[in-house]
Amino acid sequence: MGKTSVGGLALDGSMIPAMRISLLGGFELAGQAESVRSLGKKPAALLAYLACNQEKRHPREKLTALLWSAHPELQARQSLRQALSNIRKIIGPARLIACGDTISLRPGSIECDVCLFQALIRDGSTSALERAVELYKGTLLADCTLDEEHWSEWLSRERQRLEDLALDALLRLGEAYLEMQRPCEALQLAHRAISMNVLREDAHRLAIRAYVATGRTIDAIRRYNALVALLDHELGIKPDEITQKLVARIRAANQSGLPAPECSTSDQIERTDATSHFTSVRQRTLLGINGSPSSESETATRPQELLHSYASARNSRSYRAQVGLDNRDREGPSGGVAARRALARAQSQKR
Repeated sequence: MGKTSVGGLALDGSMIPAMRISLLGGFELAGQAESVRSLGKKPAALLAYLACNQEKRHPREKLTALLWSAHPELQARQSLRQALSNIRKIIGPARLIACGDTISLRPGSIECDVCLFQALIRDGSTSALERAVELYKGTLLADCTLDEEHWSEWLSRERQRLEDLALDALLRLGEAYLEMQRPCEALQLAHRAISMNVLREDAHRLAIRAYVATGRTIDAIRRYNALVALLDHELGIKPDEITQKLVARIRAANQSGLPAPECSTSDQIERTDATSHFTSVRQRTLLGINGSPSSESETATRPQELLHSYASARNSRSYRAQVGLDNRDREGPSGGVAARRALARAQSQKR
């Protein structure tokens, strides 16, 4: 006789194995490359949302607003029931909990790469960061874009938040590799970070230091010159003082024939003093007050406001396209030169 499952456990006490779902770079369920097509776009989106928020119970009303907001209420609820039925057929009834008017996934029944990625970031060890950057294969749900306002808003916020976490992980790991005398690997991580967000000055700084550590001083200076041109064109600002001092020392050492020094202790202290408050706020926003994901309301406001302010410094078209901002509020928040400079550097000055 087959085993009957109750609460994620078989009656003989054995565990139902967790089903893997991958959302970073695209939707893939248990190794099935055609998961979205077999499940349907909205059921796949619903399962992805539940998998990213496994610790919560979700009211049916909230889920219908997320994916069927333009439909009449009765039709939206019927569409939700049909989507849940499709999900049950794919993942099995034991993994999905419909309790009254709330829907959730049974804890531990779905292994989601987004949840694992965030746990590894919170761990912060070198080995954990290595696994995290390997897990981040690309934009969240790249193949699951829907013409639904609330879904699009949630997806845009989550994509940006997870990309920011991935960028921070790449740069932290790159710093660790430099300390471990692994500059070639650090340089690869710097290039990957720059490809994700070309305006992250700390990523350029990591590349400059890695070039020097591999003996490629000319390439380091070329990278700096490219950064100067980029920041001037996109934001109308110069590289920050930390970057300028670093390159000044590299040039001086190159002219004298001496090895180019790394950042001095005084530079590290200066950098920490200048950015400690922002780093604290940023970590609380991206991972939550106590290391867990922030509430939707928190995630919806703080990072997006910062990004709007950052982009509006010079109405940067490439940056707005990169972070997915639309054409509304093109001018963005206004402010003095000092304020715009601080906002533009807020992300990059962590390192």
